[in-house]
Amino acid sequence: MKIPELETALREAQERASRAAKALAPKHRGSEVEEFRAARDAVLQAERNLAAAKGEPYAVPVDFPVSWDTGAPLPYLLQNDCRTFLTFFLQDIDPNWDGSYVSVRDPNQLCDLE
Repeated sequence: MKIPELETALREAQERASRAAKALAPKHRGSEVEEFRAARDAVLQAERNLAAAKGEPYAVPVDFPVSWDTGAPLPYLLQNDCRTFLTFFLQDIDPNWDGSYVSVRDPNQLCDLE
């Protein structure tokens, strides 16, 4: 596709996403959430397609084999011209956790972790 066609596709995807977002406001009839997610995914794909055609940088989702800690992942990116490393805390669920407390990690104490 050419850039004008990709720009039109992006506008159409954005309009679809806008309609889907508005459909979430009143009482749901059954498939509004699924349509919103599909519309949002269509916008992201259209943005990627346009960026690729223009030679601009863009991000793509990748399957990642592990889950990071959503509470305090403390991600750190190391990169040079040849390699990239992403460090973070792995998701570690305490089987005895009752949901009544949180554990806070201090980034200044990283060296003391076991």
